[in-house]
Amino acid sequence: MVSGSPGKAFGIAIFGQNLSPLVMSPLAAYLVSRVGLSNTFVTIGILVFVLLYLIGFAFWKVPPAERREGYDFTLKQAIRDRRFWILFTVMYSTAFGWFLILLNIATIIVEGLVDLAGMNAEYVLGTFVPMFMGVTAIGNAFGGLIWGFVNDRIGGPMRTLPIVYSVGGVAIVLLMLTYAEPLLLLPVGFILYFALGGEPTIHFSAVPTFFGREAIGRITTILNTSVFTSAIVGPYIGAYLKDVTGTYLTALMLAAILHFFATAVVLIGKNMQEVVLMFKFENQKVFEIGGVKIGGEVGENPTVLIGSIFYGKHKIVEDEKKGLFDREKAEAIIKEMEELSDKTGNPGLLDVVG
Repeated sequence: MVSGSPGKAFGIAIFGQNLSPLVMSPLAAYLVSRVGLSNTFVTIGILVFVLLYLIGFAFWKVPPAERREGYDFTLKQAIRDRRFWILFTVMYSTAFGWFLILLNIATIIVEGLVDLAGMNAEYVLGTFVPMFMGVTAIGNAFGGLIWGFVNDRIGGPMRTLPIVYSVGGVAIVLLMLTYAEPLLLLPVGFILYFALGGEPTIHFSAVPTFFGREAIGRITTILNTSVFTSAIVGPYIGAYLKDVTGTYLTALMLAAILHFFATAVVLIGKNMQEVVLMFKFENQKVFEIGGVKIGGEVGENPTVLIGSIFYGKHKIVEDEKKGLFDREKAEAIIKEMEELSDKTGNPGLLDVVG
């Protein structure tokens, strides 16, 4: 299912993850009131373990081996691919803006409704914020699901990501304009979380789409370091800007700019990729010479550099007719070529002219 419909597969998984606050939040509140905080952690931990074990035991099965058409990237090849760094850049920038909002959302709402709109603080914290979190959890869940289906329908991540990012950026701007208006804040929050819910779905589906499944775990893990880093830095920067400026508007503006920046990065990368695709040809063959692969589609294998040796008037050749040459210098040239190949990732071959 992942290889054929990656957006749908990850969308369903993200849907369940994003919907969990609707169940876990009231359950945790109920348990805290009945058994206390420490026992609540124990109870939820046991419950989650049992559910995961039962679900895994009931539904898990190792898929049969399948022969895939297409090319699987190794981790090293993926890191050298332009699309890897496009993904890394946009994942970092959008997650930065996402966590900046997510982990400050309660205080953002308080600033808008209590400080600016003059609403009762107890009502906002006790009623409106939980209601907002419930509404946005639904938007977040369905965003992950629907954007996954959209991804598969319209042609993959490079077409879907600019739409997701631009919708998210517009929604953040709307949040800036309406966070002091309670009647508008709920629908705007739903739209915002709907857009943001689609981002991880498309990010995860992009990895097997771009790089195949051979190194999907390692590639995804390295890409996720951008998210983990932004999860630490983003909320702090949001709170810092609030302390410095006295309002969250600057932080929200930064989050919107980061989303529009990500949109531009993907669009530029998409145009560059289309230029590369102009040079795609059918039935390209790959030949292996001395462990070095030559041929294939553009970008399938690293560029091979072929250096000539023993050519006419080559300074290491001592006598062309007798075939005499300076062995030490020849070995040094070959060793240097091997070292440069290891450093650059471009394999090398020798063209022996003599």
